[in-house]
Amino acid sequence: MEENKLFRSNSFHIVGKLTNADVKTGRRATDGEEWVSVTLTISNEVNGKSNEYEVNCFSYQMTKEGKESSFFKTYSTVNELVGKTIDVSGDLAENRYYSTALNQLLNPVRLNGKFIRGVVDTTPAVAEFTLGGFLAKPLTEQVNKNEEVYRYTVVLGQSNYKGDSMSLFTLHVNPSDVDVVRGVESYEVGSTIELRGRLDFSVEQNTVTKEQAFGKPVTRVYTNRQKNFYIESGSDPIIGEEEYAPDVIQTLLAAYNAAGTEIMNAAKNNTTSAPKTVATTNSTLKDNSTPIRQRQTSLI
Repeated sequence: MEENKLFRSNSFHIVGKLTNADVKTGRRATDGEEWVSVTLTISNEVNGKSNEYEVNCFSYQMTKEGKESSFFKTYSTVNELVGKTIDVSGDLAENRYYSTALNQLLNPVRLNGKFIRGVVDTTPAVAEFTLGGFLAKPLTEQVNKNEEVYRYTVVLGQSNYKGDSMSLFTLHVNPSDVDVVRGVESYEVGSTIELRGRLDFSVEQNTVTKEQAFGKPVTRVYTNRQKNFYIESGSDPIIGEEEYAPDVIQTLLAAYNAAGTEIMNAAKNNTTSAPKTVATTNSTLKDNSTPIRQRQTSLI
């Protein structure tokens, strides 16, 4: 299988303490080959913020060449690293599914781990990502209930290995990063670009004490979790053989929407009481957001 030449950088890197490893094993129904699936929980502190990341890893026992996979060995024994500092790298993946409750196709970003190794506890904490593709949706503001902008989003499209399908990734910009806001805003929709940033998966605990009519006050602790892919820098538009041409983008979007329809129909067929109306593409998703540059148009 030949890899297409479209620009598609994709990676993440985390250094932190492994606080939990949920290991599951099983066998493939067709031939009985063993597999291992692991969900890692990693914590660290970056820029004074406590973060908690969930990383998913999967491997079959044997490689295509008939040798035992080194990844299978690593994932099967990863519990031995719980409580220690680890270095994990992998790529971002679109976890696309149809929500019957929301009557929408959703596509959150997940972290697919690949390489795992133990490191000394003094290794500096890291949480970063790199992603390249084409700008599918321009900088868009998200507002809270007080109509205050709390972050911006931008959507990047990326071809798969063969070039016959694609994924969409929603990334974020902190409104306080003025230079980043201006930089991302300057991109034209459809431009081929590479973005780098930090994984801000912060965890904050808030303690609320409520006085009672008599006796001891009631104290509750609430945990607030955020999941931000904050952009910190971006490349100049990429041109040449790696560039996503307009006709290529349209072909990829058509395949993406067709795949979305299949996901939606499969979910409906597995539901006893299907919703009366259904979403067909991610362009139907609403989030109280508006483009901050009206001259730009979204591809999705």
